[in-house]
Amino acid sequence: MTLAWFQCPSGASGDMLLGALLDAGAPLDAVQSALDAVGVEPIEVTVRTVQRGGLAAAKADVRAAEALAAPLLGGPVMSADDARDVLAVFSVLSRHAAYLWPREQARALLDGRAAVCATERGEGSVMVSGPHLEHPLFPGANALVAEMFTRHCTRLAENGHRPASGITADPGDGHAGTVLATAAHGDSGAALLEVKRQVSNSRIVAFGLEKIPVTWTIGLKVWEPEKVRMFLEVAWFRLPYVQAAATRVPAEPAARLAEGYSSVTEMVKSLKIKVESGEDSLADAESLLVTLKELTASFLWLYFRLRLEDGAVQD
Repeated sequence: MTLAWFQCPSGASGDMLLGALLDAGAPLDAVQSALDAVGVEPIEVTVRTVQRGGLAAAKADVRAAEALAAPLLGGPVMSADDARDVLAVFSVLSRHAAYLWPREQARALLDGRAAVCATERGEGSVMVSGPHLEHPLFPGANALVAEMFTRHCTRLAENGHRPASGITADPGDGHAGTVLATAAHGDSGAALLEVKRQVSNSRIVAFGLEKIPVTWTIGLKVWEPEKVRMFLEVAWFRLPYVQAAATRVPAEPAARLAEGYSSVTEMVKSLKIKVESGEDSLADAESLLVTLKELTASFLWLYFRLRLEDGAVQD
C-alpha cells in the first residue's frame, strides 16, 4: 500500500491536492472515469504544467457544464464512445425551432444527446456539430469553438510544432484581390495601424452595401451583404489587443495583413459600385468573400497565438 503524507501549514485547496496527486502518478483516466460514473452533468478534469514561485507544478482544472445557447439549425443526432469527446448536449429546445414531427417527439429524440463532439486524430483535431455553431450573435458558442482551437494549438506547441505563419493565399488562384505572398519587412506597429485604417474604411463601405437589397448565391449558400461586415468586425473588435502586443507581432504577417485589408477596401468599393449600377456582381462578391475568409483566418491565427502566449505568462 502506498501512503501519501500532506503537510499543509497554510492550507491547500482541492485543485492543489488533485494536481499534486496527478503529478505524483495518479492516472487522469481513472479520475475522469470516476467523475463520469457519478451521473451528474459532464465534468472535465485537465492537467497542465505551470510555474509557481519559480517551481514547476501540475495544475488541475475542473470544469462543470454550463448552459450554452447555440443556433444549431438541424444537423445530426450524435453519440460518442468516449464521454470526454462530448463538449455539449441538447437540453432545451428554442421556442423558435420548427420540426417535421411533433415537438415533444423531437425533444425526446434530442434531449441529453450529444450536440457538439470533438476528438484528436493524429496531429489534427476534429470538431463536429450541426450548423451554425459559430454564429456571430451567440458569443458563448463562439467561445466553445475558440476553446477547441486553443486546445489544438496548445497541443501542437507541446509537441514541438508551430502553425504556419502569414497568409498562404496564392495570388494566381484566380481570385481578384487575393493577398500577395511577398516578403515584407518594417515596423509591425505601423502595419497594424494600417490594418485598422483599412478595416475601418471597409466597414463604412460595407455598411452602405447592407442598405441595398441584394444577395449572392455561391454554391448552395445564399450570402447577404451583412456577411461582409461580419468578417471585418472579427478583426475590428480584436485589433486593440493585437496592437497592444505589436512588439511581439512579426513584421511579415503584419505587413501582409495590411496589404490584404487594403485590397479588401478596394474590392468592397468596387462591389458596391457594381451593385448600385445593376451590373452582375456575383464574381466580385465571391472573390471578396474568399479573400475575407483567408484574411480572417490569418488574423485569428495571429490573435490566438498572442492570447496563448499571454495565457502561458499569466499562469
